[in-house]
Amino acid sequence: MKTSNSARAVARLGREYPCWRFPPSCFRSDRALGQSFRNAEMILRSLDLRVGDTIYRADFARNSVLDQLYRGVPIRPGTKVRKGSLIGLILGNGVGDLDMSVPDLIGMRYAEAKVVLERLGLGVGVLVTEPNFTDTLSGFIQRQVPMPVQGDSIVNRIRTGQLVDLWIGSESARRDSL
Repeated sequence: MKTSNSARAVARLGREYPCWRFPPSCFRSDRALGQSFRNAEMILRSLDLRVGDTIYRADFARNSVLDQLYRGVPIRPGTKVRKGSLIGLILGNGVGDLDMSVPDLIGMRYAEAKVVLERLGLGVGVLVTEPNFTDTLSGFIQRQVPMPVQGDSIVNRIRTGQLVDLWIGSESARRDSL
């Protein structure tokens, strides 16, 4: 028997059973992560859940599910959700048309650099740390790819939604003077 969100669920022979007697359905929220929007929609439908609001965020993977929300809060794996509930999806909007120069992050703390990238609609790609280095948020950016400037002072360009690879360590990197 399937349960519903109504206060009372009607079963065979006209009997009524309170909805709270049946446990909420439980699903692994990571099943739809990384899937396309259409695939995630089918997964949610098969779990008797409905697609709620869709929010787009800067990411190179267009219409890929980046996160799921239940009542506006990200869902953790194993969270119990009642059948028929609305699940919001955060989707990637693909590489944008806005072309900008690559930001210079060298010497910044990782936490600051991450904020700068998010404000520009860019993401963190590969994150490489020094051996035995554990505190990534307070670490300093020592190298980045793509670099802000190529060899002969040619400014590198990047589009929104693209990724910047970062190397972090415990000491602030010295900036090369031109």
